[in-house]
Amino acid sequence: QALQRGIDLFDKDVDIGLIAVTKTEAGSCSNKTMPTAKIED
Repeated sequence: QALQRGIDLFDKDVDIGLIAVTKTEAGSCSNKTMPTAKIED
């Protein structure tokens, strides 16, 4: 939800993606389809 609120701050014409990382978790959000990758142990 926090990442989506950040995305919502930008004009819809701006392609934007946000990434959040903590010691134990990670998440991402974007307003357009963007490439992603995930590293798993």
